[in-house]
Amino acid sequence: MEKKRNPSMQQIADALGVSRTTVSLCLAGKDAKYKINPDTRRKILEYTHKVGFVSNKLAQTVASGLNEDIGLLYDFSRKDDSRVDGLFYLVEHLTRLGRRFHIHHIDDDTFVDEVISLKGMGIADVIVVSRGTLTLEEVERLRPYMNNFRLFFNNLLHPPDIDCEKNIYITETGRAEAYREACEYLYSLGHRIVLADNNNFKYIQETGFFDDVVVLDFLRADMKRFYSNFAVGREYGAMVIEALKQTRATAVISHNYLCAQGIIQVLFEDHIKVPKDISVVCFGDVESNKYFSVPITAIKVPVFEMIDEIINHLGMDSIEKSRHIFYSTLIPRQSTARVQ
Repeated sequence: MEKKRNPSMQQIADALGVSRTTVSLCLAGKDAKYKINPDTRRKILEYTHKVGFVSNKLAQTVASGLNEDIGLLYDFSRKDDSRVDGLFYLVEHLTRLGRRFHIHHIDDDTFVDEVISLKGMGIADVIVVSRGTLTLEEVERLRPYMNNFRLFFNNLLHPPDIDCEKNIYITETGRAEAYREACEYLYSLGHRIVLADNNNFKYIQETGFFDDVVVLDFLRADMKRFYSNFAVGREYGAMVIEALKQTRATAVISHNYLCAQGIIQVLFEDHIKVPKDISVVCFGDVESNKYFSVPITAIKVPVFEMIDEIINHLGMDSIEKSRHIFYSTLIPRQSTARVQ
């Protein structure tokens, strides 16, 4: 059986009715710099994926002694359905593409060591799934290893203050814009005093919509490692109950859907009705939000779209811009209502 030949860029250009230069720029990640229409870029990337186009990146990795395998880094201690869904979606994608991958567990202390370990295995591309932060210190420690090596951060929650870093590509959520949409929605429903937590207080206060934003300091030292679970949400809910006795707050905005579910459960047990007595909004949407005792109004993060973006960048010879900001969507449900 004759082996299927890799199409050339000119053949791709002819098939799509664009120039070879346009194809080359899109595959190199330079479409934004040269103001190429996003629809054209998407059409080129979808077509090259369909026909199995392999860029010169493969030849470069072979020549450098590296391999085509993908390294995946994920913190399995985090109990978060949206992150797990993202990991499974990524694994499914790589499997469909026939790309071998190696999954390593990381935490805040082992991240850099695991990256270096994967580089030592001859892996050229590493994807970090839904990590909370990337510090400038970590960037400095990794810099000596970044030759012929690339790091992709999927949904980095708190990116470092760097404009451009060679061979590091970050997808992130526009958190300020996401919270602004949620706050504007609550404001339209008549809410003027809201409760927030340490993680989202800054974003909510900066919107300027509310007369007062009351911060609940629930991230104690012994809770920081597992701050996003349901049990902590219950502790957070107890703080909400106390705050309602001292303020005229009519809504609470949680940084995490598990915390929001814990809050609603504790409020229910204390005979406080959602949304009649208080509205609840959370950052991050999962399937269970639809079916909770009170379906939760949530900020939906485009997790799958971020992964698609990274998959598209894996085949590019070079990456022109170091980060891509994705914007979230507010999904109104029954946990929010107009102030009575």
